[in-house]
Amino acid sequence: MVETKAAYQSYLWGGDRMKALFSKQDAPSPLAESWELSTHPDGMTTVQGERLTDYLKRTAGFSTLPVLVKLIDAAKPLSVQVHPTDAAAAPLGERGKTEAWHILAAEEGASLYLGVREPISKAEFLQKVQDGTVEEVLNRVPVRAGETYFVPAGVLHAIGKGIVLLEVQQSSNLTYRVYDYGRLDRDGNPRPLHVEQALSVAVLEPMEGTKPISRAKGQGKVLVDCPYFSLEAYSGEDRSFRFDSDDYRFLFVTEGAFSVCDGKEERSFRAGQGVLLVQGEHVTASGSGCIMSIQGGTV
Repeated sequence: MVETKAAYQSYLWGGDRMKALFSKQDAPSPLAESWELSTHPDGMTTVQGERLTDYLKRTAGFSTLPVLVKLIDAAKPLSVQVHPTDAAAAPLGERGKTEAWHILAAEEGASLYLGVREPISKAEFLQKVQDGTVEEVLNRVPVRAGETYFVPAGVLHAIGKGIVLLEVQQSSNLTYRVYDYGRLDRDGNPRPLHVEQALSVAVLEPMEGTKPISRAKGQGKVLVDCPYFSLEAYSGEDRSFRFDSDDYRFLFVTEGAFSVCDGKEERSFRAGQGVLLVQGEHVTASGSGCIMSIQGGTV
């Protein structure tokens, strides 16, 4: 087992709540995203001072992971955007980007946009973009801490202000921005939009299954299980959980603290810290709070 060190991303919509919630005092301000597990070149996680790709090649026989796990702090709303499928992203040398969100904190009245409320044509949607009235046709979803949402590639979406969440996604950084509320970047310029690309991949009709129903699995529960990854939660007071790894497994503490032991070494992990297991490794995590388990996909 090895502890991961996050790669930080500072965007104009980020805040400072992760510093208080997860003790990320070394992070820039604002801190928008903390890439806790990533082999993507746009934000590489490190382990013991070594690039994660190099560590994996040396210890697991492969160098990249199919998933990217991050914390997001939306002090301001994110743009309305959409991600392509694998097929649409392949010519650009990227994976598609299906993702899941687990809400860790939400201010009163916080919400997401997730898909459209009613079917709409590309021409009608384009007119809404030009008129600045895109929000009128989007499905607004009030959220609370503890909820989980599934966001398949092709679904229009936006994270609203006042939300901190854990995102599990395919390892991709390909985003098509549709609408950005008319705001300006640090240099006083509008951020670029990608309307044509977005409309080529966007699903312009309501989607089912974006709020999955969890199911029990051993001592924990499965929050999301899709072809690209699985997200499971294990929580309680003074509990012990055993985890085994096939290709890889990432354990991330979202609440409380756990002592993790692999039979040789015992280490303490608190909220905001993660531990990576590679093939054949197994650990016991003992403590109080909540620990997330992420695995799956083709390495």
